[in-house]
Amino acid sequence: MAKSKSVESGLGSLKNAISSGEIGNLYIFHGEERYLLEFYIGQIKKKLLDEGTAEFNYKKINGKTATVSEISQAVDALPVFAERTLIEIDDFDIFKSNESVKNELIELFSDVPEYACIVFVYDTVEFKPDGRVKINQNLKKLFTVVEFESQDQNDLINWISRRFRALDKIIDRHTADYMIFVCGSLMTKLITEIEKTAAYSKENEITKEDIDAVVIPQIDAVTYKMTNAVVAGKYGEALDILSDLFAQGEPPHKIIYSVSLRIRQMYSAWVCIE
Repeated sequence: MAKSKSVESGLGSLKNAISSGEIGNLYIFHGEERYLLEFYIGQIKKKLLDEGTAEFNYKKINGKTATVSEISQAVDALPVFAERTLIEIDDFDIFKSNESVKNELIELFSDVPEYACIVFVYDTVEFKPDGRVKINQNLKKLFTVVEFESQDQNDLINWISRRFRALDKIIDRHTADYMIFVCGSLMTKLITEIEKTAAYSKENEITKEDIDAVVIPQIDAVTYKMTNAVVAGKYGEALDILSDLFAQGEPPHKIIYSVSLRIRQMYSAWVCIE
């Protein structure tokens, strides 16, 4: 039996573990970038599970109904014709459990078999442990915590270019940057819009016109166009954009916030120019 140890947290640590084949025993995955989270779950599966025995050695548990006993049984189950097992537990908020459950989990996870890899995935449940509570601190130390955040602009542009190349299309950096502006920076949304745009475009190179024709823009991009129309005195165009936002069911307070943000940005730019 191998005692679980606190190791360096983060995506870099996970990448190194997958690359070296030394995947740990206990992980917590959370963050807004669901595309990356699912990608690395897939990478762990590829490393730990064989195609022929995956159905025996991979267990997915609904954390909203799971008990410590159910998790313990999954952990104790020996791998079938393989070296390791993978247990994925979705939306089990270990830090909001009662103290008795937390103590049981600490006892269970303080001595995890070498063959077991356990991944707690926070999807619809927010990962927000109260660090002031000592038992939460002790519990968290047992895990490698990986947060999947939205990627920086340069990494996203390179990724968008690779995704279009995989679909036999090319996109320049300026147009890829525009796509991020229109769609937002989450890969989960971008991947769908990339596929739609590639399917729509009749040419080899993607243009802004292709993007505008098929993508569903995020509200900030739409309100940016609306405030531009107002500044240009095109009030009818601005009203049409606003009507479209209401038709799409966007909450008024969200529209007001986004418009006021654009106005503050324009005012700040004016002050800098002055």
